Amino acid sequence: MIAGLLLALVLNSLGYWYFQAVVFGPAIIATLIAIREREYWPVVEPRLAWLYLFPLLFFGLRFVLPLVILSPDPIIDWGKWALLGLMVSVTATAILTLKFRKWIDREWAVVSTFGVIFAYALLAINTLNTTLPQARAQQMQVEVLSSSPGGYRQGGPRISIAPVGPYASASTHFVSWDTLTAAGRGRPVCMYLSRGGLGLRWMYLSKCS
Repeated sequence: MIAGLLLALVLNSLGYWYFQAVVFGPAIIATLIAIREREYWPVVEPRLAWLYLFPLLFFGLRFVLPLVILSPDPIIDWGKWALLGLMVSVTATAILTLKFRKWIDREWAVVSTFGVIFAYALLAINTLNTTLPQARAQQMQVEVLSSSPGGYRQGGPRISIAPVGPYASASTHFVSWDTLTAAGRGRPVCMYLSRGGLGLRWMYLSKCS
């Protein structure tokens, strides 16, 4: 996990899309190999399974805490996000099962495939929601209650803020190091609230512009 966080820091410094390439790239490569070799259930094929699981395990905190550690843009509409991911994964798994059921040679193939599709569906929805064209973010200054650099076990720097916008009570959020430094020096910090490209509200905390 420490190695994953350090690599994530390096990739994040290079740019957002470098990070996305590492997250989605191995799965795309594995899928292309599976198509070429006619491997219908690559998630349970040892030669290919690690390519699907590597990003999920290496950047584990990013999935366990889908607030997106290094690009702090948590989705506010959690229910809709999870439901959309579930619909995508159930539909995709059902299509694969109906089309390739006679090639199922491992009893856990369908369940494993569903789990992997669900994880990547959630990530893809978050990426699309935050990067597709959307209206200008609403800016609201927040009251910082506390800040902490955290650690690899806590997921990195974070700050706690008083109730504001969609949050009816005090809440804690992951932030960039620049935002943490600004909060520690008493500089104003703002919440930037957007309705994403897929209609899901999301936000991030940063220095006020």
